[in-house]
Amino acid sequence: MPSALLIILVVTLNTVNKPPDANAGHSTISDRAAIVNFEAAVVKADESGDISFYVDNLTDDWTGGTSWGTWYTKAELLHDLRNRVGNHVNKTRISGLKVRLYGDAAVATFDQSYDAMVLGAHRIRHVLNTDTFVKQNYRWMLAASHTSVVEPVKTSNH
Repeated sequence: MPSALLIILVVTLNTVNKPPDANAGHSTISDRAAIVNFEAAVVKADESGDISFYVDNLTDDWTGGTSWGTWYTKAELLHDLRNRVGNHVNKTRISGLKVRLYGDAAVATFDQSYDAMVLGAHRIRHVLNTDTFVKQNYRWMLAASHTSVVEPVKTSNH
């Protein structure tokens, strides 16, 4: 009989500690949609030169790794974005967006093609991006970004 009591206790504890399925599914769908909408808003902010988007939606300690091999802080990014002559996006497109959720953290990966002035140099690139988000005060904030350039595939005559 003691083993039956133990089984009942274990089943009861497992049931009590599980989140309600209805709430978990809704949260996942709305969180995923929020990240997808966030990435679409980045494209719009880039093309319109909306610096306030970055002020409001990057964590204070945001860092970004660029496709030209440098690290950026939020302050450095905002400084460069204020120089519209040397830093502006003519056109940008993202594709293949995938969002993975981990509670109050999320990772978005996607391909991007852009035509832009970056630090006074005209760049047309195809890059791979990874954005890391954290939920702060019930909103998704971008905490880190990393971009890698996609080099054209070289063929060999061998």
